[in-house]
Amino acid sequence: MLKGEDVIFCDLSEDETLFQGYGDYQFDVYRQMKAATGNNWRMFHSVTNVYWMKYLADKILKTKTFPGKRGSKPSVTTFKKDLMNFCDRCSDYYSAIQMVLTDPLFTEYSTQHQSP
Repeated sequence: MLKGEDVIFCDLSEDETLFQGYGDYQFDVYRQMKAATGNNWRMFHSVTNVYWMKYLADKILKTKTFPGKRGSKPSVTTFKKDLMNFCDRCSDYYSAIQMVLTDPLFTEYSTQHQSP
């Protein structure tokens, strides 16, 4: 991100504890990001957004409950399966833009929910 000609970024290398944590997938994401960026946080690395998209999908799967109405269980089950498959495909992408434009989770959903 730029402000004028200055790059605005958060230098995560200043907080090593981010990369030492365990017990939540979030810490794995920080370690993946550190490897992808070479611990140089000034430069933009599009794949880091992919890591966070997978993290969010994983969080939804592991922490969200889906209390459905009667008869809605198959759609909830389908959604969970689609989200698990999405997590499996995340490593195929190099950017969130590529992911949103090409992954079936987004392309099929948008096709199914277009206005007439």
